[in-house]
Amino acid sequence: MLFAINYHYVRESFEAPYPSVFGVTPEQFERDAKLLSKTSRVVGPETLLKWIERQVPPAAPSVVITFDDGLQEQFELALPILRRLGLPAVFFVNTSPRAESRVSSVHKLHLLRSQVAPPAFADLLKAQARRLKIDLAEPDDGRGAESHYRYDSPDIARIKYLLNFLLEPEERRHLAEACFEAVFPGQEADLSQRLYMSPDQLKSLAAEGMTGSHSHHHLPLGRLSEASIRGEIRSSLDLLEQWTGKRPVAMSYPYGSPEACTDQVGRIAREEGVRFAFTMERAGNADWGNPWFLARYANNDFPFEGGAYALRDFFRRAPASRGGRQSQ
Repeated sequence: MLFAINYHYVRESFEAPYPSVFGVTPEQFERDAKLLSKTSRVVGPETLLKWIERQVPPAAPSVVITFDDGLQEQFELALPILRRLGLPAVFFVNTSPRAESRVSSVHKLHLLRSQVAPPAFADLLKAQARRLKIDLAEPDDGRGAESHYRYDSPDIARIKYLLNFLLEPEERRHLAEACFEAVFPGQEADLSQRLYMSPDQLKSLAAEGMTGSHSHHHLPLGRLSEASIRGEIRSSLDLLEQWTGKRPVAMSYPYGSPEACTDQVGRIAREEGVRFAFTMERAGNADWGNPWFLARYANNDFPFEGGAYALRDFFRRAPASRGGRQSQ
């Protein structure tokens, strides 16, 4: 089977007044990468595309390493490790931060939570929601929040689920912007320049065949209209082609949950020229029946701490993807 593993933040230190940004250090990532190369075949998007076109599943456990969000730290800290080890990967990029000098709402919320105590953050959300006349009532019983944000405390998981899935996308954007400006006044453009990859960095990645789309604005696409879904995907592909000279054929869906990557989203991605795309269904991929709904694990799901034996056992026991049926 093919296993996809996803990373976000890669930093030397994750110290903050209130821990809310989690990821791996370069040392941790290098240990992960070495263990993956020891226990499986690490492949890149070009090999994966060939397998899909020929409908040939891998005979032995294979892994594709992915990164979401197009963060500059991925280029500066993870890419040199991959190059030194001779391993490929694919970097899925949101294009609005560089095109508009903005910080994505998801990262605004991460930054806010890292600097504001949880009770104060909840009060800030409520105050700005009242000012904007946004209803923050939470109809969810907690199960959806805890299943999607399994590594957060229940209280934080419910807040994140409310913001990312229960509010309308425009409400969420306006609320995140208001809270962010209250804490980081006038700093958005500068933070965007420092947080996300530059067009030159993206061009370097594209030359190695390692870029893909993560949509334009990092929204849960399944909650948008058909026209908005198409615009999110097409804008991202157009900009990446403009910046790098290559049009990506790979995509990962923001959030990756059934609500975010519905059958409609997969159909539109296919119509826009995407050849394969990843959800966040935790499973391996045993065939290529529906390559627009490939399963993928978060890096925290892999038993790296158990060493090669635990990882090989994980590969043997992992369930096979349902190939998009999770979106029904």
